[in-house]
Amino acid sequence: MFQNVSEGAGKSVKQPLIIALDFSSINDVQQFLMPFQQESLFVKVGMELFYKEGLSIISALKEQNHQIFLDLKLHDIPNTVKQGMKSLASLEVDLVNVHAAGGMNMMQAAVEGLDLGTAAGKKRPDCIAVTQLTSTSDEMLKEQQLITIRCKKWLRIMQRLLKKVD
Repeated sequence: MFQNVSEGAGKSVKQPLIIALDFSSINDVQQFLMPFQQESLFVKVGMELFYKEGLSIISALKEQNHQIFLDLKLHDIPNTVKQGMKSLASLEVDLVNVHAAGGMNMMQAAVEGLDLGTAAGKKRPDCIAVTQLTSTSDEMLKEQQLITIRCKKWLRIMQRLLKKVD
C-alpha cells in the first residue's frame, strides 16, 4: 500500500500508507487487523494505545510482520530525548518521531539516541519531526504560545530548521 506524496516542483514519490491504530486496547486492534492476516501493513501506534498496552502491542504487531510507526512525539531536554530514543530503538520499530519545537539540539540528540540504542546488524528506526499539531490555529499560536506570525509561516520556518538536521 503506497500513496503518492508531492515533493514539490511537480515531483511525486511513493510513500507507504500508514494505518493509524487509534484504538484503546490490543483486543480492538486484533479485531481490526483480522481481515489483514495475510498482509504486512505499516501501522501507527500512538500514545493512548502504547501507554495502555505497553511493549505487548509492539510485540504482537511485530509477530504479525507489520511495520510500526511509534507515534510518541518526544519533546524534552536533549539528553532526556536522547535516552528515550535509545530505549525506543531497542524495540526495533520502523519509525519514531519528535516534536520539532524542541529545537535542533533536541532533534540531533534524538538521532544520536537511536544510533546508540540500535543493536549491531539491525536497522535503526527512521525519525521524523512533527512541526505543529493539526489542532493548532493562528489564534492559539498568538494567544497561548505568543507567536505572532501565521501558522503557515511558522511551518515554513520549522521546515527550514528541519533541513539542517540529518
